[in-house]
Amino acid sequence: METIPAWLTPFFRTGLKATLSMPTPVLGKITDELPSGAELLAPDQRFLASFLRRAGAESVEGIPVEVQREQTDGSAALVGDRVVERGLTVTEHRVEGSGGQLRMRLYRPDDAARPGPLLVWFHGGGWVVGSIASHDGSLRALASGSGVSVASVEYRLAPEHPWPAAPDDCLAAWRDIKGRAGELGVDPARMLVGGDSAGGNLAMVLCLELNWADEAMPLAAVLLYPVTDLAGKTASYNQFARGFFLSEEKMDFYRDSYLPEGIDRADPRVSPLRAKLLRGLPSTYLATAAADPLRDEGEALAGRLRDEGVEVELERVPAIHGWFNMTIAPSSRIALGVLASQVARLATPRSPAT
Repeated sequence: METIPAWLTPFFRTGLKATLSMPTPVLGKITDELPSGAELLAPDQRFLASFLRRAGAESVEGIPVEVQREQTDGSAALVGDRVVERGLTVTEHRVEGSGGQLRMRLYRPDDAARPGPLLVWFHGGGWVVGSIASHDGSLRALASGSGVSVASVEYRLAPEHPWPAAPDDCLAAWRDIKGRAGELGVDPARMLVGGDSAGGNLAMVLCLELNWADEAMPLAAVLLYPVTDLAGKTASYNQFARGFFLSEEKMDFYRDSYLPEGIDRADPRVSPLRAKLLRGLPSTYLATAAADPLRDEGEALAGRLRDEGVEVELERVPAIHGWFNMTIAPSSRIALGVLASQVARLATPRSPAT
């Protein structure tokens, strides 16, 4: 996908936003034909899928990683649209990773309690792309809509820093943030963890590691279309291999970039779905995308969690992979509103059952 010059992005975004708001019959007429499975999508998501396909977003062949990262941040500015309902204070911080300090951006609603809940977020991007910048608009909207502070952590990326650098960084950052809760105005008993795609994988691996270490669990986990199994491929990989933004080709590239040769892909720190036990993990909200290679493995994780006694709320959004960052689409904004409500619910202490 070619990077649009920054000065042109607002003009492209305005035109794209207007197109996505057209009546469904009109939108349907200007949407390219898509593979089987497109009927699962909201009309604006079908148009986004065809738009991104025409833009070449399904392939990374021959594109240097540095360029892919620039394109990811640039496309986030194109398809993202800040939806901010309340004032936010945004501050930059440094937290300890496993190999040195990491960037962290803190989004605090101006009316948030001190100390209050905090959602620690790990961005998606296949462990190869993505950044604080690529997720800035979406996390502003999530903090604003939920009333819950959000900390966006920028872990090290592959292939320069392959597995286990990312999960090691996330665990170290979690512990550092918790240890500095008072300084950050956070209630350490009300810390949640979340992430999208590869970030959802890292959030779930974090929960497993805390469980194994007998450390306190996050209050809840918030997972958006997470990668849960790098040792196999489900039926949704075949159904949505091409035509819906995240392609099988891209996932194969991300997997091979992230995992050094010889790594056991069934290791639960790689594939949390393959952990022997999930009992004891925190209450979870898990949202998948209807037309996404990762859909089935995300829903399989939700099923396993539920079977092992974990409280789970599962939702399948009629969208493509990456809808969290595509808030220019009305259907994505609706899904983000639901997500914000779930975060607010999970961050609110509940009385013990009587």
